[in-house]
Amino acid sequence: MTPTWCLGSPPPPYDNIPIKVSGLATLLKRLPHIKAYVHPLDIPYIAQANPSIPANRLVPTFTEVTETMNIGKRTKVRFIHTPGHSPGSQALLINRSRLVVGDTLLCGLCGRTDLPGGDRRMMEKTLRHTLGSLDDRVVVYPGHDYGYEWSTIGIEREKGCLGEDLVGFDARPTDIEKGAKPDVQKRRSMLSTLGANLKNKDKGHWFFNG
Repeated sequence: MTPTWCLGSPPPPYDNIPIKVSGLATLLKRLPHIKAYVHPLDIPYIAQANPSIPANRLVPTFTEVTETMNIGKRTKVRFIHTPGHSPGSQALLINRSRLVVGDTLLCGLCGRTDLPGGDRRMMEKTLRHTLGSLDDRVVVYPGHDYGYEWSTIGIEREKGCLGEDLVGFDARPTDIEKGAKPDVQKRRSMLSTLGANLKNKDKGHWFFNG
């Protein structure tokens, strides 16, 4: 999730809820009792993009590569530092089976590294080693839905950015069928064509995040 860039109504079916998200600054203004927990390395970028946010509302999260937090008795959240899209990008591994990965890993793609704080080499390290070490059965929920709402570590390892050849690492927006239903078999077939983009990686944009 990238609260700095969220604008307008949420996607279906949540668009029926009478609420709009117009950015982190607006959210914190409407809910003055809450704080935003952000990796220390990302606080300067969020503060610069949202100068109206008081400094005491941005609370640094863990600085280690991984850290855990218990929410109630049944939910355990593991914070995983995934730099590349931004210096402080984080993924949340919930109960060792669900990964809220933000803009680092998308379905068949990875996040952009041409934005402030982005780093191509760090992104490759994150994909190969940090996310690539997770169990194949972990379900992945990316920060953007470009036709597919979810994936798995196994699918992304086989057909996406987590494989040895990093297929999809240099894919463009036009390579994704927007609006397609999240059918896994169709998705596998579509993702198999993304490797061709690696041959043209010096042309145009390397990464797509939205």
